[in-house]
Order: sequence, then C-alpha cells, then structure tokens
Amino acid sequence: MSVVAVLTDAEYVALRDLLVGGGVQDSAWSRLRILGPTARWTKWVQSSRVSLSLMLGAGLRVGEVCKLQWADMIVGEHCRGALELGAWQTKRGQARLVPLASWVRHVLESVWAWETFNFGSALEERDGRGCWSLCYGRVRSVQRWTAVVGRALKIDGLRPHVLRHTFATRLLAASDIKTVQELLGHRRLSSTQIYLHVNSAAAAAAVESI
Repeated sequence: MSVVAVLTDAEYVALRDLLVGGGVQDSAWSRLRILGPTARWTKWVQSSRVSLSLMLGAGLRVGEVCKLQWADMIVGEHCRGALELGAWQTKRGQARLVPLASWVRHVLESVWAWETFNFGSALEERDGRGCWSLCYGRVRSVQRWTAVVGRALKIDGLRPHVLRHTFATRLLAASDIKTVQELLGHRRLSSTQIYLHVNSAAAAAAVESI
C-alpha cells in the first residue's frame, strides 16, 4: 500500500498561520503579487484563504469547496459551527455534516468581513459570492493557487489532495477511523484505511529515531 503525501508538522503550522494571519503584506502573500494587478490579486488572496482553509482544516475535496456559497458558511456576521453539505455538493452524492475548527471559522469570518466592507450590498447582486466568485465552480483555479501558495512557502508538490490527506492524518491521531470516514465522506472504510498506514509509517520512524 502506498503512503499518501501529507504536510510535515512545520509545513502545516506555516500554512495554517499564513491562512489565519491573512495580511496581504505578509512576505509569502507578497511574493504572489506578480500574478496580477493589486486589486484582483487581493481578491485571490482572500478567496485562497477560504478554499485552502476548508481543505486543510475541514478535509473538503476541491470539488466540494467549489460548490459552496457564503450562505453555506456564514449566518449574519458569524461562521456556522459546521458545514451542512448537500448531496449535490459531495462527490459521492451523500449529505454530511462537517464541524469547523475555531481557526477555520476565524478565517471565514475574517474574509467575510473584508467582503462586506469592500462590496456591501453588491454581494447580494452577485449571488452572495463576492470574491468567492473567483473560485466558485473553478476547480482548476483552486488547484493552481494551491500550488502557487505552496511555492511561496517552499512546500514542494502542494496540491488540494495533500491538504485533505493532512487533515485526515491529523484527525486520525486525535480520534478514530470511523470518525475520519464520516467526516471525509468515504462510502467504504477501506478508502479511509490508507491513513492507518500513514500513522504506522510515522510510528516506525519514531521508533527508529530512538
């Protein structure tokens, strides 16, 4: 059984801190400015904070991320405590409830506040998506920006599935395989068991280091 690619602890912390901080003056974000005019670049930064946070901190598939709208994530000024994914939004056509970590909720509320300040009532006229319209339904765009952020942080081969695998591996270390199966939306337990192998490999490495 092949070992899935996951972030190291240092890479995880670096990426999470970048997403939570979100300042466009951050050196890692600033290195991305060459990708376009400042206004559009800033929208991409905010949109990427949302998409990467949902994959890294909630284990969503890139296709699921691209089917979300603000109404799925925000009520009033606050983030929902969990995402209710409808059957039409998931890969397997099965609805599921995904709790959101406090740091993910912070990112979503931060970007929403930025959205409402910059767009206000225009959000309603644009299907409530604001800068999220840059990612809504655009899987390739999210894939591209995930890779770009990875290069900015010097994380080789950063892809959406690496973020999802990292979420699953860290979750398994703190819970059990049935919980991981449920939150990832796996129909068969065998699909989730690859993460047992990842943890076994980590345990072997730990023993070897003694």
